[in-house]
This record gives sequence, structure tokens and C-alpha cells, in this order.
Amino acid sequence: GNNNGSGIANGSDVESKGEIQIWKSGLPSNIQICGIYCESDSGLEDAERFGVALGLYPRYHDGFNKARRDKFLMNEVVKSVGGLEVVQQQSCENLEEALEFARKLGVVEDEKEIKGRENLNAEKREVRITTQRKMVVVKPPRGVASDDVHLCSNLASVRMAFDKVHHSPVFGSPTSSKHERVLLQEFASGVEYAVDVVCKDGERKVAALWRYDKRSANGA
Repeated sequence: GNNNGSGIANGSDVESKGEIQIWKSGLPSNIQICGIYCESDSGLEDAERFGVALGLYPRYHDGFNKARRDKFLMNEVVKSVGGLEVVQQQSCENLEEALEFARKLGVVEDEKEIKGRENLNAEKREVRITTQRKMVVVKPPRGVASDDVHLCSNLASVRMAFDKVHHSPVFGSPTSSKHERVLLQEFASGVEYAVDVVCKDGERKVAALWRYDKRSANGA
């Protein structure tokens, strides 16, 4: 089959399984399907497979793309073709790999080391915090929104987050698949935006631009 290295494949790469044939057999023969709308993230993989099986690729369908569901691959695709800066990341198979990457980003063992640096600076009448506290995001590679996403400021919290995500059920998986790897990403501070884009025939339209406002409330 054909694959461009980013997880995008055409119809020859997607197996036509029995359930797809059942779906197809239930469709009226006198209609023309020009697109598939997936209502939720959990149905995205099936929607892609169905679109390919119906012959919508490439006119009405852009293929089967694992990077749409895998957050590690998603970031790698942006880095390779988008020309945008992306956060550092690592897909970790075990806790040792996760802790090594967190240390590489500057995450410390616990809060005592941070407070020690602050007190030392205060005694020397210098700026109390010379650098921002380093944090790392621990998350499942296949998830939705902020479910099971952890912001960790020390290695102890990295351990707890890794143990919670590792071997947890994959979101939307009909076969009870488990996360064999855990994704760690550099925490990017600053204003967060979300851009909603609609694409057809290679033409892109920005439908909405959102600016997040996150602040502490009610003790959270």
C-alpha cells in the first residue's frame, strides 16, 4: 500500500473487514455519499475506515490517518510539515524512560530543591526565582480533551501520573486495548488558542478562533 510516513494511507492500506461490508450493505443503493461526519472522537477511526471502503478517497476523503488520533504522531507531523515550533516530547515504554525525559526538561525530584534555590536567592538579595519552575505534561497518546492529562511539577508526580496512564484503557477502543506507552511533553506556558478549520477540496476556511482563559476558582 501507499503511505507517506505521516500515518496517512489510501484505500489499499485499509483492510475491508466484515463489519464494513455489513455497514455498506445497509445503505440505500440510490443515494450518492459525498462525505462522512463523525460525531465524536471515539468513532473517528471507524469513520475513516468507512470512508475509504466507500471509495470516497481522495475526492471526498483524505485517507486513513493515525496522526489524527495519536497525540505523539500529531506533534511529529506538525514539526515535519507545518513549519511551526512544537514542544519537546517522548513516547515512553517504561517509567525509567519517563523520569529520564522529565529530568532532561529540568523537572526536579521534589519541592524542597526549588524552595532551597528561592531562599538562597533571597539571602543574596537577588531575584527570588531566576527561572520558571519546570513542568512536564504526562498523558495517554490516544485520548480526548484533557482526560487523564497530568501537569507534573516534580518527579514524584510524574511517577504517579505514569502509573495511572500506563496500561489504562484506550479511549473509544472496542477491543479493550491498553496504553502500552505513555506520552510526555514539555509544558508550554503562555496564552492558549484553539483554531477550528473546515477543509474541502484542498481549500481551508477558519471557522472559529478561541482564546482560552484558565484561572483558579473555588480552590481548584
